[in-house]
Amino acid sequence: MKLKEIIYKVYAIKISSDISIKGLSIDSRDIKPGDCFVAIKGAKLNGSDYIKGAIESGAVAVIVDGDYFHESTIENTNIAVICLPNLPMSLGELASAFYLYPSKYMSVTGVTGSNGKSSMVYLLAAALKVIKKKSAFIGTMGYGDVDNYKTTTRTTEMAVRLHQMLSSLRNDNFNNIAMEVSSHAIAQHRIAGVEFNSLIFTNISEDHLDYHGDLNSYAETKLSLFDRKGLDFIIVNVDDHFGRKLVDRHGGDNLVCYGFHSDCQKFCHKYVVANDVNYTITGTSFEIQTYLGNISISTRLVGPGNVYNVLSITAYLLFVGVSILDLPSVIASLPNIPGRMEIFGGGDKPVVVVDYAHSEAAFAAVLKFLDGYCNGLLVSVFGCGGERPPDRRSGMGKAADLYADKIVITQDNPRGESIANINAAILANISDKTKVAVIDDRDAAIENAINSCKSGDVVLVSGKGHEQYQDIRGCRYKHSDVEAVLKHLAGYSRD
Repeated sequence: MKLKEIIYKVYAIKISSDISIKGLSIDSRDIKPGDCFVAIKGAKLNGSDYIKGAIESGAVAVIVDGDYFHESTIENTNIAVICLPNLPMSLGELASAFYLYPSKYMSVTGVTGSNGKSSMVYLLAAALKVIKKKSAFIGTMGYGDVDNYKTTTRTTEMAVRLHQMLSSLRNDNFNNIAMEVSSHAIAQHRIAGVEFNSLIFTNISEDHLDYHGDLNSYAETKLSLFDRKGLDFIIVNVDDHFGRKLVDRHGGDNLVCYGFHSDCQKFCHKYVVANDVNYTITGTSFEIQTYLGNISISTRLVGPGNVYNVLSITAYLLFVGVSILDLPSVIASLPNIPGRMEIFGGGDKPVVVVDYAHSEAAFAAVLKFLDGYCNGLLVSVFGCGGERPPDRRSGMGKAADLYADKIVITQDNPRGESIANINAAILANISDKTKVAVIDDRDAAIENAINSCKSGDVVLVSGKGHEQYQDIRGCRYKHSDVEAVLKHLAGYSRD
């Protein structure tokens, strides 16, 4: 595609260079011959420092960020250099134009909130697949079909990579996309150029305050996503304070509210409410009261978080015209989510739950739920990520102290931080140190927890969920909580 065509579509600026480009990239390491390198400044690195390397890899053009438009060539080469104003804000539009506006030709649902995004997009894609719509998800776990997906590195990828993924999914004939939208992605304009048909709000709790400054600023970033024009409908959790604020901002017939409380009706004309919820460690059943009638639901999904997910999916399916009579079978067909309240063991062995909860609110919610359905001891295996909000360490320590009978503190992506310092911050907020073991090796920590338990006890292994690695001092080492759990359950013995 001609570079001048892409730039004109976004900036309405005519450039003289008539060069064709084969691809776009903000990472010089990914440049292939014929590509255009986009040099933007990030939080830690400046793309301008990598222009030479990009050219050596075959870049035929370079786009840089500047205060005003101008074009030139690099000395002693014919490499075009285009300086564009506000490039970070417009990069998504450029990428969308290059990839021929893939989101325009698909139904894209964005899901935002502090907790539950990964589960929500996975389950929504699965539900749409059940009703024979070719659907994919994009998020923390990866992207693609729920039964065949590729891994990703971020909750919401950078703009160029995101549009590349959308283009790939479109080329594979996926016409429904459920996509996680992080607060960083909104603030950093990663989703620029994405045309959303609908949006789902899950909840807000304290998270990423190191980046956003305070809870209200963080929440406002999330809520700003819903100010977009042209949305077909919005689905909002009104059990959440900020969800109710969102309803006040966006009332109307294209709004569906969901929650546990029957007063949902006072917020919206269209509502989906959970009643008479019956939880077990192997599944959940409940009544759903909706604006189109009531239904009884049973699902293999476990815990209150998954009730919210089912309510949101119900709201979505009803809005797009699925018969309420078909919903029980659709919900019953939903699969377990990798690394989200996955249940292993049981019988003559302890039950082991693997979950992704790595924030105070999510961690406390899972522990509270398991504490209510545990007949024996509740053992918690967890750590806190390095180079992430340090307040998580105190909050998660307090939650473990409140609910767990035994605590095993271990590493969870310490990154460049000292694991000893992370552990010390967690320990400082646990009053009963006698119930704590500190085992840095995560595999050994899981083994210790399982072997210390008997039938009827429950072990929660939280923080990493689906992840297949440990991030330690710039290196990623292979580790899977699920694989570790299965291995140590297989070798379990109380002899």
